[in-house]
Amino acid sequence: MLARRTWLLIAGAVVLFSLWDAAQPIRIFEFVRYLGDGTKIESGITCGSAFPMVFAGEFDEDVPGRSTEAECLKAARTKVAEVVALWALALTAVVVGMRYGREPPAPIDRELPALPTELRRILTGRSRDRR
Repeated sequence: MLARRTWLLIAGAVVLFSLWDAAQPIRIFEFVRYLGDGTKIESGITCGSAFPMVFAGEFDEDVPGRSTEAECLKAARTKVAEVVALWALALTAVVVGMRYGREPPAPIDRELPALPTELRRILTGRSRDRR
């Protein structure tokens, strides 16, 4: 099992990736066409960012009509669901790390009470009967 710090680093990396992914603009109807002379023509509609579209209804100026807004909203809802799922994955990594992550070994004197002197002598000393 991994250490707690490693689980927290994994969770942090997943959260950072989800924030980066949420900040990317959404493009729909993306089309790439290559002409015979090596020219590449790209076309598509940039909708904007996912969270402003879903929660505030803010679309980019390139969105031409209501049906295209509906397609952009579907793509934005999918992106928000992906981000929420990544956050749930990061939360799971934190819980697993805190619950099952291993810690460095603690000194035995701090974990267990000291043995009585008679028992300590028996367990640590050499016996005459053993050879």
